Amino acid sequence: MQRHTASIKLNELQSKENKINKFIELRDYGHNDCESVVLSKYPEVVKAMDWIRPFNSAKMTGTGSCVFSMFDNATEAGKIALRCPDSIQCLVTKGLQYSPVHQMIKSLQSNPEH
Repeated sequence: MQRHTASIKLNELQSKENKINKFIELRDYGHNDCESVVLSKYPEVVKAMDWIRPFNSAKMTGTGSCVFSMFDNATEAGKIALRCPDSIQCLVTKGLQYSPVHQMIKSLQSNPEH
């Protein structure tokens, strides 16, 4: 399988004019090159994506270990999560601007004695 999509960084998902207010629509930005292969082989991923799509756009991480969407606030996401079928594990979490692991590595690199 060949990668045909240019890589993006999370902070590129934010539009310049809406940087403080909200993320641009997930469905309008990028796609996952692995999605068609994963969806053809793993009905569990299809089921999770089909479940979330009536509420908002659905995306997969990498090769489908996680299906996710973004909502305006935790309350809205929580109400939708309560409707999740028992066959799908649902988690509401807040996105991070920077990876804690990357921050730890950077800290260790700048302070090698710790």
